[in-house]
Amino acid sequence: MIDDLIDSRLLIGKDSSEVKEILGSPELKDKQQNFWQYYAGTGTGFGFTDHQLIVKFANNKVIMLEHIKQQD
Repeated sequence: MIDDLIDSRLLIGKDSSEVKEILGSPELKDKQQNFWQYYAGTGTGFGFTDHQLIVKFANNKVIMLEHIKQQD
């Protein structure tokens, strides 16, 4: 799901209010490094993997999305 969102480029160029309207409120807002973090759940396979979406901003517009995977 995260990768589909990234591939679609739907959020690129949107401002923070538009992102909030689409994704809701983020779990973390880092104002110094200009990114929002969304927790996207845990997947299984060989162990558990937590998935997070990082939305990076410049001049209040989305410039990049990143899918972070953290394995336990």
